[in-house]
Amino acid sequence: MSKKVNLHTNVNVAYDLSLFEAQVNEKRQPNIISVKKPRNKVRILPIIFILITGIIVAGSFIMGQLIMNEKVGQITKYQKQLDDLKSEKVTYENELQTKTSLSNLEEYAKNNLNMIPNYLGQVEYISLSNNLSNISEPKMNDNFSFIYLLDEIANFFKNIFNI
Repeated sequence: MSKKVNLHTNVNVAYDLSLFEAQVNEKRQPNIISVKKPRNKVRILPIIFILITGIIVAGSFIMGQLIMNEKVGQITKYQKQLDDLKSEKVTYENELQTKTSLSNLEEYAKNNLNMIPNYLGQVEYISLSNNLSNISEPKMNDNFSFIYLLDEIANFFKNIFNI
């Protein structure tokens, strides 16, 4: 086998080639230990759980998108209906304005109802006191003022509509 040489005691050991030959001739066999790798056991339950969870999440997302698209469609439909109703409201308001204008009402009263405007003498303001005998009947006056008539009609409608 091999000789053990103490390097401190033998000085010429470095030049002794026989020490090296012994090591070269000696066949070394590596110690190989065969170790079987443990097989990774495939755990099927966690994989199935992850797959089912993924399917549920994806399904929920898809259903949410479908429901949201349906609601957006309904909102769009109702918004269009609202816009149509608003335009119809404006049309009706304009029609009402033309029908309730002062000149149209005055014309309707003259032509259809055979009404005549009040004269200045037909309107009289009285003050009441404790004695009712002081009340006099209105006097008819033929003096007619067109401006006064228009003022009275305007005041009448202002009182009616609280303008």
